[in-house]
Amino acid sequence: MSMAKLKIRDFVEGLASVAVADVEGLAVVVVVDVAGLAIVVVSDVEGLAIVVVPNVEGLASVVVADVEGLAAVVVADVERLALVAVADVEGLAVVVVVDVEGLAVVVVVDVEGLAVVVVVDVEGLAVVVVADVEGRALAVVADVRGLAVVVVVDVAGLAIVVVSDVEGLAIVVVPNVEGLASVVVADVEGLAVVVVADVERLALVAVADVEGLAVVVVVDVEGLAVVVVADVEGRALAVVADVRGLAVVVVADVEGLAVVVVADVEGLAVVVGADVEGLAVVAVVDVEGLAAVVVANVEGLAIVQRVEASECMSYPQVLNHVTEAWPQLSGQKFTIYYVDEERDKCMLDERSFADATALVAERGSKCFEFFVESTVGLQTPPRAGSNDTPPSASSRSSPCSIASLKSTPPPKAWTLKARVTATPVIKEFKKGNFEGTYFSVHLHDGQESIKAIFFNKAALRYESILKKNHVYIFSGGAIKPAHEEFNPNSTHELRFNSMNTSVEEAQDHCTMPVPDEHSACQRAARCHLPTLITSDDVKSSRVGSRVSLAGVCIAAEVTNSSPHHSEGETFVLVDEHGAVSLNASSENGITEDTVRDNAVVLLTDARVDNAEESSLGVDSSTVIQIYPSPIIPRVSQLRAWRLGQARAHPYAKNTEQAKPKV
Repeated sequence: MSMAKLKIRDFVEGLASVAVADVEGLAVVVVVDVAGLAIVVVSDVEGLAIVVVPNVEGLASVVVADVEGLAAVVVADVERLALVAVADVEGLAVVVVVDVEGLAVVVVVDVEGLAVVVVVDVEGLAVVVVADVEGRALAVVADVRGLAVVVVVDVAGLAIVVVSDVEGLAIVVVPNVEGLASVVVADVEGLAVVVVADVERLALVAVADVEGLAVVVVVDVEGLAVVVVADVEGRALAVVADVRGLAVVVVADVEGLAVVVVADVEGLAVVVGADVEGLAVVAVVDVEGLAAVVVANVEGLAIVQRVEASECMSYPQVLNHVTEAWPQLSGQKFTIYYVDEERDKCMLDERSFADATALVAERGSKCFEFFVESTVGLQTPPRAGSNDTPPSASSRSSPCSIASLKSTPPPKAWTLKARVTATPVIKEFKKGNFEGTYFSVHLHDGQESIKAIFFNKAALRYESILKKNHVYIFSGGAIKPAHEEFNPNSTHELRFNSMNTSVEEAQDHCTMPVPDEHSACQRAARCHLPTLITSDDVKSSRVGSRVSLAGVCIAAEVTNSSPHHSEGETFVLVDEHGAVSLNASSENGITEDTVRDNAVVLLTDARVDNAEESSLGVDSSTVIQIYPSPIIPRVSQLRAWRLGQARAHPYAKNTEQAKPKV
């Protein structure tokens, strides 16, 4: 086998760069004249010669030569930025010449000739790297603002060489001899560049930090996963494609301009999208019936999601999935689209849902593709249908107190360590086209409390995990203003409605005090004491509204159990204006002793079930306090009334049997 003949001449006679490679009699010649804007490419493959001279004005020219399906030649000269690439598949010759603003970079790879030559000329600083190892050489050259970074990966020889020339400071790294993953870090004017290469071609990781915008690209060639994460000003964007190892995804976000490149290994599809000035680009690669979706989202103009077809069997389920993936869309206006058989964009609604799902069945696909347009800024959600466990709550951000969560502005990334004060009870809801499940609990951090609401998948996942009086570390929720109707006595509440929700039981739960009624009432009296009504006010309340009141418990009656609730009782609470009935279970803390002692009971956020009959209900949002602190004026007033009316009131017989607790 003959070695390749290589000649390189730079910056001679009008800044001309010439590269000539002779590989087994197949000549490839590339000539780039930067100043004159002239580019000439001559390729002689098995006697078939192709000569290309581009536009005299130096505009872009592209030429593709197909000689027995082997050779491809591309020439582009755009406003003095010259790029020449010549690839000869069977001849195994690859020549690349890049001239950027007078900085010449020439790379020649001759696979069968076993020669790899890299020449970088940056403002008079030349770096040359040559690797010759059994014909399996790879070379990468990057020139950034005159700072040369050269990476050469030699697979067979298990050698990786990185040369970084930064203002005359050279860094050379040779990795692990065993060919395991190696890491090279170059710091260029405070911009960190990290390259990781696995010698056996199993993985390639590149991390670049440009002006505070972190871009991470992970490519697993064996088909395990392709993950792209971009962190832009603290807002995470993530794209995950796992399509039988066929997808390679690269996402770069620089100053808000997103660039997306998708390459399908088997040649089924290659999509390149650029997002400029807020124009969103969506790239979809369909490989063997499975859709890999890559999203570029700038200024919230467009977003795309891929879900398993079985997860969205109706239009309301699609709406639920959208608001679960992007909680910020809840209550906002957005439009859902799908692509029909002619690749036209069609609006998805109740009427068109059957047509959209029929297309999925016709394609034999397991996935249902749709995309959402909204003026609300969106972040790319995790892969739909993934069973991956969310990142540990305690590892993603520093812990916050409930008081700090209520601050203005609230923290963007937070974890909360708090005690659950009631056992969650899951419920169903339907509002317009939306339907789903939820439960709510109150969290207490030893100083303050806050209401937390879990929706849909988060509710189903954590309903059986959260236990009363247990301490957990919460993360991944949204801090929202309290709902005026359902949470009228608070300023803020937490909503967990995304796949990023994480709840872990704390190991040191004994260090957090259990909130007691007395201390809670003292704080309520000092701070956020709910507005207490009387039994007579219940009759004028709206069904479904929330009320808070205090009363003396005088009777209890066992009620039948239901599929959603355990056996409960109806308790009668009275005050100087009348009586109300309270439907509750023994889990809520009201016992026979409560009735026997005619105890004062304080209800916060009880639900009005029947106004005419003065009937109240409880759920996980309701707080019941037995023997509340007399520091609350209404409680003190009721206690005095109870003692003064003991002989005249119908419950006098109970008070005669047992002296009320004071």
